[in-house]
Parts: sequence; C-alpha cells; structure tokens
Amino acid sequence: MTDFLKKHHAPQPAQPRRPHPLADIFPPMSEEEFSRLKADIRQHGVRDPVWLFDNQIIDGRHRVRACQELGITCPTREFAGSAEKILPLVLSMNLARRHLGESQRAMVAAHVADQWVGSRANLHSGGAATLHRGSGGSS
Repeated sequence: MTDFLKKHHAPQPAQPRRPHPLADIFPPMSEEEFSRLKADIRQHGVRDPVWLFDNQIIDGRHRVRACQELGITCPTREFAGSAEKILPLVLSMNLARRHLGESQRAMVAAHVADQWVGSRANLHSGGAATLHRGSGGSS
C-alpha cells in the first residue's frame, strides 16, 4: 500500500453516488485509460475533487469508481449553480480534458441535440429530464 493510501484509506459511503444523466453524455473511459487513472490515484490521490449536484455526480464518475475500488475517500465539491448550468459545466470540463475522437465528439453533440437541448430544460435532481422544445428557430 502506498503512503497516500495509508493516509487516506477510509470506508466508502453505504450507497455510492450515481451519475447525473448529463454525466453520461460522454462515453466511458476505456479499461486501459481507467487503469492508468486508478494507478495515478493510487500514487498521488485525487487531484481534482468530483463535482456533485443534489448528491449526483456531474463530473468525476471514473474518479469515484477508482476510489471505490481502492477503498479510499473521494473528495467532492457541490455545484452551487442551477440545474440549467450543469450542461455547460459538463461540456466545458470534458471537451477540454478528454481525448475524444471525431466520431465520439459527434456522438456527444448528437446526444446533446437529441435529448438535452431545447428552449427550456427542466432537469430534476432525481435524474429525469423534461424538455420543452421551442417552436423552431434557434435559441
């Protein structure tokens, strides 16, 4: 066990947090990428706390999984913005950081367009989304 794990080993919450639906618009890491992330967390800890909204993961689902597998506590921070501000945060955090191919970026864009973009989105903390589409035109 590394020095980091010795210092930060702690029991995990009884019920793991689940990802917010918007966290799932990006494809999961490959097992190879996840293994590298987990090894880095084992050695150095979590450098970037996981973002939560209403106790759901909006950014950091792989960090949470790695910490659960390592048996360490994963640092978190609560997003204080409104539900309507989650999508811009998720896009900003992931498009700049993730190594996505053109087809993966296209799939993310299609998912956002098909399921989340409308003139008004009402995202409930329970994970359900109700979209109210505009009557055409751009918003």
